[in-house]
Formats: sequence, C-alpha cells, structure tokens
Amino acid sequence: MATYRYACTNEECEEREFIFRRPMDEHDQPAPCPQCGTSCERLATDFCKNFALKGGGWYNSGYTGKSNGGASWANEARKAGKDPFA
Repeated sequence: MATYRYACTNEECEEREFIFRRPMDEHDQPAPCPQCGTSCERLATDFCKNFALKGGGWYNSGYTGKSNGGASWANEARKAGKDPFA
C-alpha cells in the first residue's frame, strides 16, 4: 500500500487535503472525503523532485564506460551457436 495526497473538491469542506493509504492500482480512482463524503482528487507529488543516483556505476559516473573485460551472456550464447534473444 502506498500513501497518496488528495484534495477535497467541495469548497465548503473544512480541511481540503488528506492523505490516504491505498493499493497502487487504485491511485487514479477518486477517494471519498472523510469529512463531507464528496470525491477527492489526487494531488501531484514531489517525491522524485530531489532524487539522484549517486556513486560509481550509474550513467553519469561511468555506467556507459568500457566493460570490465568479461564476455557478456549474449556473446557467450553466440559463441555456443545459439540465439541469445530467442
């Protein structure tokens, strides 16, 4: 279960924003307001706003560089006369 922020669409509702724990497959479905019962709309989240991959091995620090010299599984399959993507 994930947590999502929702805003009540009823302007007369006292509290406008709520946090609901819902299954991920229901994240786009409207949720009922716990105070007035009208539907709430999900708010955009800023979860990935400060997300960054750091450390060795990621794209910006060498992931696309030369391999460590070992043969890949696809090359090994080709050497054995097999199609690696079949």
